[in-house]
Amino acid sequence: MKSVFTTLNDVPLLNRLKEALELKGIACIARNLNGAGAAAGEVVPILLWPELLVMNPLRYDEAKAIVDEITSFSPRDAAPWKCGCGEELDSVFGACWNCGSAKPEG
Repeated sequence: MKSVFTTLNDVPLLNRLKEALELKGIACIARNLNGAGAAAGEVVPILLWPELLVMNPLRYDEAKAIVDEITSFSPRDAAPWKCGCGEELDSVFGACWNCGSAKPEG
């Protein structure tokens, strides 16, 4: 097993990555999802962070590329959009704060 992703507190992202890898046929497991537990204070905290492990080390590079692709996108990198009411909004917003209209698809 080889670690492909570790997070301090973003378990939903870890689960999304796990699902993405499994959809590509890459066997993986998530561990330490319940926090430090009984080992708190006895080991270095980062060793207890939630972690995603690839079962087959030969598929690590493929898995890492998928993880990097998913985690490298920032909604802030996308272009702002303009609502029909004329308001310009950052890409992270799914609806106009001014009139409530939904962000257009595409």
